[in-house]
Amino acid sequence: MSDRVTTVRDLIRTADRRWAEQYHRCSSVPPGDPGYARAQETIATYRKLADLDKEAASAADVEAIIGNNSWSSCTCSECGKAVPAVRECGQPREYDSSTADICRACLAKALAEIDAALADPGRNA
Repeated sequence: MSDRVTTVRDLIRTADRRWAEQYHRCSSVPPGDPGYARAQETIATYRKLADLDKEAASAADVEAIIGNNSWSSCTCSECGKAVPAVRECGQPREYDSSTADICRACLAKALAEIDAALADPGRNA
């Protein structure tokens, strides 16, 4: 299995870990700090994600906890559709990387376009 292929189930299984990585500083916000209440909400969200049955939970379950589907949906960068899985292409994902998530249908279309270009004598001389 490639670690550059992501499925919706992968996102469900890792939502709690990714949430903790994103919001790890919330546990150090002291009482009385203006951000304390929000930090406690964020910690509560993590606990709800951690309590999910990772094999039975749905993307909708994660969405209900977080309030949006960005943590549990695969969207193709090429066609814009929500899909069951994507392949990360380009640079490994980082904050400022040039990365695209491509679905199976768009990858197949791209391969067909490359094959057609290579088969065209006018383009492959």
